[in-house]
Amino acid sequence: MKQKYGILRWIYQRITPVALIGLLMCSIESCDQMTDNYQQYLKGGEIIYPAKADSIQAHPGKYRVELQFLLLSDPSVQSATVYWNNRQNFKTVSIQRTSGIDTVRVILDDLDEQTHTFEIYTFDSDGNQSVRTEAIGVVYGDRYRGKLFNRAIRSYDYSDEDGSLTIYWESADDGTVAEEFVYTDVNGQNRTISFSAEQEYVSLEDYNADLGFSWSTVFMPDPMAIDTFKTAFTHTRVVITKNITANVLKNTEMPFNITGPLAWGTSYYTVTDWLVNAANVNGSSSGGRGYTLTMIAWSTANVTSFVNGKLYQTVELDAGIYRFDVFAYETSATINRAYVVAALGNELHDTDVIEQESLDFAPVPTGVAAASNRQISVGFTLSEKSIVTLGFVASLNVNEMIHFRRVELWQLWE
Repeated sequence: MKQKYGILRWIYQRITPVALIGLLMCSIESCDQMTDNYQQYLKGGEIIYPAKADSIQAHPGKYRVELQFLLLSDPSVQSATVYWNNRQNFKTVSIQRTSGIDTVRVILDDLDEQTHTFEIYTFDSDGNQSVRTEAIGVVYGDRYRGKLFNRAIRSYDYSDEDGSLTIYWESADDGTVAEEFVYTDVNGQNRTISFSAEQEYVSLEDYNADLGFSWSTVFMPDPMAIDTFKTAFTHTRVVITKNITANVLKNTEMPFNITGPLAWGTSYYTVTDWLVNAANVNGSSSGGRGYTLTMIAWSTANVTSFVNGKLYQTVELDAGIYRFDVFAYETSATINRAYVVAALGNELHDTDVIEQESLDFAPVPTGVAAASNRQISVGFTLSEKSIVTLGFVASLNVNEMIHFRRVELWQLWE
């Protein structure tokens, strides 16, 4: 330890003031050389860089894009220039600075449908230019729109009570934001309805089934997009069935209203509001089966067989499409001939000319088990308001019968 301190003392004693001055001069000389090297880069004056564009966002649009960026500092910034397409295109915008952070928005129009790179520079009043900042933005157009389709409809529900049509949707495609409906209601008023894609159904009030409706789906290609895209309108007429039974027919379901009983048996009656011809004399209702609508030729009946017996109602209907539904309660194992029929005029035709003379007809099935609900339907179209007869024509042999639970008349629009 004594040896170490002795060496230091020896060095200190031998450094003269002249030597110290020499060391100081060398240090000054080195600093001057460094300053000379730095000054060569400032021959044109000090370089000033205005505040650059910060936090840039590119919002996609329809053949356009919106650039949005922040200016965090430097109140001297007065403008910004955006370059794109390899600097073949540019746009300069003026900027009014405030005392705080400013948001600058620049809309670039008439762009090609593709991905673009944008360069942004800011400038102060002396023309000093900031360092470059870049943003990438996507522009959408007809190519994107050509890939879009209207949202699919899952089902419909028509309300007889208020005349509204409720439409239920399939799942929406990605980017779907809204739906738009256009239709003319039953009062002749043009209606437009728009609603969010999150809504699972829509109701069209006072719907006019004869005219239908049109709809379009609205898409947004990106959550940050400034524009939306609409598909072309699709027009459709929904097949709607409206139960008009209560407005047109009378005494339509069991237990049917009756008069009687008939003199030859206490189980069979005449149904009110239904007409029968002379051949069908065995009554038109069976009390033993809960007062069904009946045609029968039975061994214990007044007449054990008949030809072209008829049971029907005659109504007046507007032009349109109709369906007459009947529901079999029970039928015998064999039936000679029996039909559900719709015919123009005030009467039903005989069985041998039903095919040629009727609007439509359908055979009554055999062997329908007791207490069933077997549906049989006939459909027809009227071009103008007409008198129409709806009912049954049958030629039955002994111990053959048909019983019906109810009848319905539906009008259809398509």
